[in-house]
Amino acid sequence: MPSGLAVVEVNRARSGDEERQMAESNEESLREHVARIMKEKGLRVRDIRRRSAGTITESYISEILKGVAANPSIEKLSALARGLGVDPVELFKVASGGAAGDEESRKVIDRSYAVRVLDMMRTIALSPDLIAIAEEVGQLSGRDAAVAHTSIVALRSSESRDRN
Repeated sequence: MPSGLAVVEVNRARSGDEERQMAESNEESLREHVARIMKEKGLRVRDIRRRSAGTITESYISEILKGVAANPSIEKLSALARGLGVDPVELFKVASGGAAGDEESRKVIDRSYAVRVLDMMRTIALSPDLIAIAEEVGQLSGRDAAVAHTSIVALRSSESRDRN
């Protein structure tokens, strides 16, 4: 049976390997990302709530930190970003599985595109019909989604021709 010191050394080696793998992949979960920013900035949960002007609750922030709130809304991510003092696009990217610190991919993000996407998501969220369509499209294969996209574009084109 290994001594206590040997077990500690093995655990240190493992955690060092895990840290190197994390640094190499440069991807964090939302929970890890928020916890890291809080530590770097010396923020507590209540500080984030205050800095967000109360638009996100302490309990919801805690759920994010525990990994319980796995799919926060755009509004919650925006409030969290405000509370953390970070770019909302950074949090959206992390929440969708991307790497926040990847400078090359951050250059690719066109803020006007991000705003258009957020506006479109809000429009969809407010329409039961659009939600149903989005749910159906989300279940399609790549090829079928491309066919659906072509059909929707054709429908919109014919509708605009009919108006003129």
